[in-house]
Amino acid sequence: MFVRVAVLAVLVAAASAAPLFTTEPAEAEELFGKWAEMHNKQYSNGDYAARLAAFSANVDFVKSHNAEEALGLQTYTVTLNEYADLTAKEFAAIYNGFKYDANRVRNEVYLNGTAAASVDWRTKGAVTPVKNQGQCGSCWSFSTTGSTEGAYFLKHRTLMSFSEQELVDCDKVDSGCNGGLMDNAFDFIMANNINTEKQYPYKGVTGSCNTRMEAKGTNAVSTHADVPASKEE
Repeated sequence: MFVRVAVLAVLVAAASAAPLFTTEPAEAEELFGKWAEMHNKQYSNGDYAARLAAFSANVDFVKSHNAEEALGLQTYTVTLNEYADLTAKEFAAIYNGFKYDANRVRNEVYLNGTAAASVDWRTKGAVTPVKNQGQCGSCWSFSTTGSTEGAYFLKHRTLMSFSEQELVDCDKVDSGCNGGLMDNAFDFIMANNINTEKQYPYKGVTGSCNTRMEAKGTNAVSTHADVPASKEE
């Protein structure tokens, strides 16, 4: 099992809202068994009850949310994914590795002109297929490569998939699977270049830096700036 999905916390947010539905224990356990088999999940006797409880709460959330969507109270539907045995707090502890540095001096960039009402960069060829960070708090590296891939495409008209693993292993300002900051990762690319996903494949664990690859990397970032938080303009 290796489902390539975006890391979406939506389905593990059951604890944050009172559900409209409460799944009976027997039904929840039957669904849990089928789901665990589908996703190749195995649990120790001590962990089974906690995983089942989290799963049951997420089932209630999915049923409740989709019922609201049918009534026009929501604009999208949800379903169970591979993270359905986690609570929102557990999901955040495993996957949310963004480390904000309030003291960092930032270059900020604002739009000059009028933006289109909407844009889908996928249809323009600027977005690589969905990636999976696994059980590693490396979201910062995926944010870095995603934005770099799009910017590189806009400049060179070539879509390249860049290596998150190189950032996890080699960017020593950040902390690999224990979190990091995109600004630091951009600085790393400016100083060292970055390899492609194929050259430096993703493993989902913090490893030793393959310094032999650095000289072969792509000069993908020459400067970077931050869009100010909560500033649509």
